[in-house]
Formats: sequence, structure tokens, C-alpha cells
Amino acid sequence: MLPNVTSVLPSYATLGNPIVLTAINGGSKDQELTVALCRYGNNEAVLFSESYMVLKTRAILYVDISEVVKAFVETPSLPVLPGSVVGVHGAVDRFALLTNTGNKEIAILYGQLPAGELIRRGRTSYELIREKLVGAYTFEARDIPAPFFSVRSRSYAVNLYEGELMPLYFMSETAFELKVFDSGGVEVHRYSYSENDGPLTTFYLNLAPLVTASRKYFRVVFNGNASQPIHVTLSPNPKSRVLHTVTFLNSLGFYEKLLLTGAATRTRGFKSAGEDDGEGATRQEFLPELQLYRKYGVRRDVKETITLMAGYSTPERLPVIADMVNSERILLDGEPVICTTNEMVTSADADQTEPREVELTFTVADR
Repeated sequence: MLPNVTSVLPSYATLGNPIVLTAINGGSKDQELTVALCRYGNNEAVLFSESYMVLKTRAILYVDISEVVKAFVETPSLPVLPGSVVGVHGAVDRFALLTNTGNKEIAILYGQLPAGELIRRGRTSYELIREKLVGAYTFEARDIPAPFFSVRSRSYAVNLYEGELMPLYFMSETAFELKVFDSGGVEVHRYSYSENDGPLTTFYLNLAPLVTASRKYFRVVFNGNASQPIHVTLSPNPKSRVLHTVTFLNSLGFYEKLLLTGAATRTRGFKSAGEDDGEGATRQEFLPELQLYRKYGVRRDVKETITLMAGYSTPERLPVIADMVNSERILLDGEPVICTTNEMVTSADADQTEPREVELTFTVADR
């Protein structure tokens, strides 16, 4: 007879976020829960093992195993092959989590870990991935956004400037077919994936090889669902004397580009004394050969701030800017920066219908 402890592990999880094992004790006695992490299909090779106490009478134990799992993830991300339109970005590492009480096994719970950091979404990573999976991509039954892991794909239309085009990423664990059509309805690319029982896999859609001077619009169809295609439209870059390129890690764990117009003002200043240390801006050093202390000033680092008047942004682009503002990895014209813009300036209002003027502030990151 199994003990009165049940355990739950999400089928999908993402690195950079909690991966929570939930254990519930429905019995009248405290129970010791042993957790062992193994490779998928090789339960004999234990990577990590730990014991926890689950208190009696419906007590719930939450165990975050993300840091443990992270240490054993080995699946690398594959680069986008030159000239390729669709390809595999990377399969995910698969693990089994064995739990038992005493010598009795409770359950074997299988987890798969796509890379990414879904740290700024209201839903759990499990819910989001289930929505985004191509295999669960049924427009008629569910009102979900396009399967791409892009903050621009909140609808079935993805609008970009030409300079913002980057590979779009999506996931599948079952067979699928993808077709790309141009504005005249001519099929310009087809890709088929035949694995029906494979691991959760990330793919890229790289439209750059298909772009020509006269071909700037694409209709992407998954699994023959022509009634609800995804429209990708490329517009000419803004005509501006100054054009800035922001590359950032979006809240779905993948990189995007954002073109911004407007003049940038750089301001330099010293970090305040003691900002990096609590002992002020001076040091003293003992010189044994002279048997005395030498006092000297500490070189203070220069802090450089960039203020960018980005002009008016449309309601469609405001959520992208808001996502970029909160990113932990930003490159402004190739330079690592941290966005310190006031959140009230760029927070995207769901009811926003008019363009909004945006002023962005960046601090150049320490190298």
C-alpha cells in the first residue's frame, strides 16, 4: 500500500524559474520524503538525493529543485544555420524525479526543461508552454496568441521593421508541418517534422533568406490551418537621421530587436564615494619595509547615463518597449546597458489607443 503522501512535478519547466515539487501528506503521521533526481530512462544513476519531512494532516511541502537541476543540464542551443529557414534550435534535457517514503516508492515524475527565463509572466512556465506548443495549436478551440516566443506575437499579426527581423522561435513535441506563403499566395517554403514521440524541441523560423526587395509579407500556416494563418509584415526602417538598435532578452527567454529613433544624450559622472564600498573613498596600506601606513585615494568609477528621446510609440510597440525596459540583458547599439527608465513612463496600458511619447534612460553596464 502506498503511503498517504502524493507528489506533483510540472511536466514542463524552464531554467531561471522555480521548478517546484509539491508533496501533500493526507495521513495522520509525519512522513519523511526522499527525492532523487535521475536522467530520463536511467533511474539507477542518481544525480542528486535529499530527504524532507512532510508534516501530518494535509500539510503541503514545496521543494524548489531548480538550482539542482540547472547544474546537470547539458543540452546546448544550436545556432541558426546560414541560409536556413526552419531548423532545430535545441532539444531539452529530460529528467526523472523519484520520490519515496521509507522503502516504498510513491511515483516517478518526468520533467522536461526548455531553456529560457519566463520570470516576468503572470502565468507559470508550464501554462505558457502548453499554450505555445504547436501540437496544441488549435485556433478554433482556444483564443491563444501565435506560438512564437516573441512579445510581438500577442495576436496573429507580427509587425516588424526590416532592421528588427530576427529568428522567431517555437516549440513542439509532436509532428507538424509548417508552410510559408508570400503576399501572392505562392508557397515559398515548407518544413515537416515527423517525430511524434520525441522530446520537447525548440525550432527557429528564420525568414531572412526569403526576404527580397518585393517580398516583405509572409503568411505562416501550421498543420494546414489556413483559416487562421500568422501574418508577418516587414516595414521599411524609420526615416531618421539617428537610428538606434536595441537587442534585448525578452520575458519569454529569447532575444529580440527594437529600432528606436531620436537623439541620445550621454552624461558622465562619478559614482558617489562609498557607493561600491562602505569605507569611503580612501584606503590605507601598511608598508612593512617602512613600518608605516600609507593613505591613498580610491579611484572612483565613472558612471555613464544615456537618455534617449524615443519619440512617439504606437500602442502596438509600447508593450515591446515595456518588456525591454524590464530586461536584464540589453545591448544599445552593441553596448551593454541597464535600462533605468521610470516604469510609469513605459508601462503598457491595455486600453492605450493613442501613440505615447517615450523617454528612455540607460546606464552603461560595468565591464
